[in-house]
Amino acid sequence: MRKRVEGAADIRDGGPRQPATRVHVDQTAVSGANRVREHLPDEAEELLKGRVQMINLWRPIRGPLRDSPLAMADGTSVAPDDLVASDLIYPNRRGETYSVKYNRTTAGSIFPR
Repeated sequence: MRKRVEGAADIRDGGPRQPATRVHVDQTAVSGANRVREHLPDEAEELLKGRVQMINLWRPIRGPLRDSPLAMADGTSVAPDDLVASDLIYPNRRGETYSVKYNRTTAGSIFPR
């Protein structure tokens, strides 16, 4: 369970990380394939011959949610050039997410004034 703790470090001693505060995509093409290999090692190579999809489920345990709301966007509304692969270094593995660059054109179409 993640909950913003004001003034706390992103990673607390053995506790869950703070919610993300930046726009990002949880998996890149590389890290998505690595996740398939990590979680389904016996089937991974066959599965990766086709398309795979990962779905994260986020929901408030108690509502209403007032802190760190989750926003979602249609992937086709983000220009590929606005995605920047960013390493996530963990003690036992390396992951990768996309950071999303600000794009005035895209932001205007997603968040009209």
